[in-house]
Amino acid sequence: MSELIKKLSEPLPFHWRISRLNRAKGVAECVPYIDARDAMNRLDQVLGPFGWQDDYKDLGGKIYCTVKILYLAKFKSSASIEEKNAGRGVWYEKSDCGMPSDIEGDKGQASDAFKRACVKWGLGRFLYAVPPMYCPVREFGKTWYPFDPVTGARIEDLTQFFEANPGLTTQAAAIALFKTTKS
Repeated sequence: MSELIKKLSEPLPFHWRISRLNRAKGVAECVPYIDARDAMNRLDQVLGPFGWQDDYKDLGGKIYCTVKILYLAKFKSSASIEEKNAGRGVWYEKSDCGMPSDIEGDKGQASDAFKRACVKWGLGRFLYAVPPMYCPVREFGKTWYPFDPVTGARIEDLTQFFEANPGLTTQAAAIALFKTTKS
């Protein structure tokens, strides 16, 4: 089982999102996250499409996801689909609930529940060791958005922005970048 967890725990592609906004300082703290499709692809790569399942339940208005993994004690992780379908393994499961989403409602909550359950299997757990990044923000209309202090344009893709500006690991660095380009 440890070989399986090790394969599931390998780093995945990740993206960035705003976690906290400090309007007074004009800075946003951003944290990394994985996309549910990337987690599904990893499960397919390691276990095969028939080696895992997900199940959802609504309990008291909260959506819970259970990710089940078929573990084949007698076979290597490279066992064929036929061997996995023959039921020669044991299903193990881990569950978690999702947080409500302002953007996609129940779908967002289900996606969050899936990703949280996947973390219990090791997927994306490496992200807890990735420090937050910071970017300057300002008001565009009635909403605050990250912006590129060099061009003044709204940042549409935080991942691309941080790849181009890898030193923004502190609020001070983001504020300094903002002040340098503002003057």
